[in-house]
Amino acid sequence: MNPSDRRKLLSDQAIDWLVLLRSGAAGDGDRQRFAEWLAEGPEYADAFQEAERLWASVADVLSDEAGDLRAEQPAAVGLPEKRPSPISPAGRRRLRPARWAAAAALLLALGLQGLYLGDFWLSDYATGTGEQKLVRLDDGSTVLLDTDTAIALDWNPSRRRIRIRHGQAVFTVAPDAARPFEVETGPAVIRALGTVFEVSESTAGDIAVTVQEHAVSVRLADGRADSAQAAVRVASGQRVTYSPTHGLSSPEKTDLSQATAWQRHKLIFKDQPLVKVVAELDRYRPGKILIADHRLEDLRVTGVFSLDDSDAILAAVEKALAIRSTRLSPWLVLLHR
Repeated sequence: MNPSDRRKLLSDQAIDWLVLLRSGAAGDGDRQRFAEWLAEGPEYADAFQEAERLWASVADVLSDEAGDLRAEQPAAVGLPEKRPSPISPAGRRRLRPARWAAAAALLLALGLQGLYLGDFWLSDYATGTGEQKLVRLDDGSTVLLDTDTAIALDWNPSRRRIRIRHGQAVFTVAPDAARPFEVETGPAVIRALGTVFEVSESTAGDIAVTVQEHAVSVRLADGRADSAQAAVRVASGQRVTYSPTHGLSSPEKTDLSQATAWQRHKLIFKDQPLVKVVAELDRYRPGKILIADHRLEDLRVTGVFSLDDSDAILAAVEKALAIRSTRLSPWLVLLHR
C-alpha cells in the first residue's frame, strides 16, 4: 500500500473510532480495542488527533453559525426584539457550503452502521427503527420486539430456542415441561424458569437480562466464565449483565418501572448522563445523534418521555440542558452549545 492510500485508510479508521466513541454506544470491549489500535504506532495517534481536530472544528463552526443566525435577525420597529430559536428549521438549513464539507466527513463515517442487513435476512421476525412488534408463537408464548431488533427461531420437538441476532425483546413464556425455553444472545444462554423476562444486546456486545416475573438461569456457552459464574439464577426484580471485558455479573436489584418503560412506549431517565440518554434515544430514531463537544457528555438528564415523538424528546432535552442541535441531513443531528 502506498503512503497516500495508507494515510487515507488510517484517517477513515480514526473517524470511525471517533464516531463510535462519541456516539454513546461504545462498550468496554470497544474502548479496549481502540486502545490497542491507538498503540500500534505514532501514525495511528496522529490520524486520531487529526480526526479530533476535524470534530472540534465542526463543533466550533456550529456554535459560530448559531451566533451568526441570531445576529442576522432584524428586530421589528416598535416591537420587542424576537430572537428565533437556534434550532429552528431555518437555522438548520443555513450551514454554508464550506462548512457542509467538514460535516460531510462525519456523514461518511456513519456508513452503514446499525443497519444489520445480514441479521434481518437471517431472522424470522424483525423490527425497523422506531417499530415495536408483538409475535405470538405456536406454543402460546409471546415475544415483544423493541426497535431495531431481529430474532431467529430454533424450534423442534425437544426444545424451544430463540436467537437474538441484535436488539431487545421481552419474552412471556408458556409452560411446557417437555421442551425448555431458551434465548441465546452473544455467548449467553438464558433458560426460562418462569414467565416473563427481557433480554437486550448492544452494538458493543454488552448483554442485559432483566426478570419481570419468576426467574431465569443464565450461563455462558463458550466457557469464558469460571464454574461459579457458569450458571446464575436471576429472580424477579433482578438484573444480570455481561460484557466482553468483565464477563458475567452477579444478579442485582433493578428498577422494573424504569427498565420496562419502553414496553409502555416511554423512556425514563433518572440522573443519567447525556451520552447515555443519546445512545438510548438513538435506537428509536433513524440516523444518528452525535455529541459534538465531549464536555456535554456528562450533563445530567431526568425525566419521563413518550416514544411517540422522538423529536419532542430531543427538543425537551435541549431545552433542559440549554444546548442546541443542528441537522446536517435527515439522518444526522449534532448536539452542541
